[in-house]
Amino acid sequence: MVELGQIEAALAYAFRGWSCFPCRPRGKEPLTDHGLKEASTTPDTIREWWRHWKQANVAIALGAVSGIVALDVDPRHGGDAALDELVEQNGLLPATPHSLTGGGGHHFLFAHPGGKLKAMYQLADGLELRADGAYIIAPPSIHPNGHAYAWEVSEHFEDVLPARLPPWLLAMLRAQRQQERERPPVPEMLGEGQRNLNLARMAGAMRRYGMCQEAIESALSIENERRCVPPLNRDEVVRIALSISRYEPVGGRNL
Repeated sequence: MVELGQIEAALAYAFRGWSCFPCRPRGKEPLTDHGLKEASTTPDTIREWWRHWKQANVAIALGAVSGIVALDVDPRHGGDAALDELVEQNGLLPATPHSLTGGGGHHFLFAHPGGKLKAMYQLADGLELRADGAYIIAPPSIHPNGHAYAWEVSEHFEDVLPARLPPWLLAMLRAQRQQERERPPVPEMLGEGQRNLNLARMAGAMRRYGMCQEAIESALSIENERRCVPPLNRDEVVRIALSISRYEPVGGRNL
């Protein structure tokens, strides 16, 4: 299968009904003034963007705007092992568009289940479901490490439509939403196994109120030193702040 260039890929995604927008070459930061909010399926708009930024990475807006959600598997934080365990317990994922990220992870795209979702649901360490107010970088974009994103050959977006979320994954999403409604406050002191998730919760709350990455990182650094035993290293705090800051503030509302 011939690999598409950035502009051709963006147009192909738009034809499928997936809203796109350009991000910095070899990066994940939007190039347009309003980023995700400007995501479009209009061919003329997409052509104009990529005439202006020829090497721009392609981002796909998730959620109701595109009718899809993404299961994001990050092996660096155990996402592959978590997914393997879930698959062993519940059965294989259905055939659905599946991209390999430049960073060694996976994006599985599923049909939006309906209703209003927030930007991200943490299902397990390294395993997130991303929805309304979130986006993914899509093939043939280039990761900061120089590796290209690519569609898995047997589950290329042109050959397979987004499947419905399997019942067990949908049940996890519903349980996650219920737990968040009943979630107790963050403990005063955070030990190993509590630090990442609770700092991410704090970051999510700050992002909902529109705080920028730098402000979130600064606040998390203070809370990390004050409450985490032992504190996470600085790189991990920066990663949490960066990850959460990629979501639009409105996407963080727990609806």
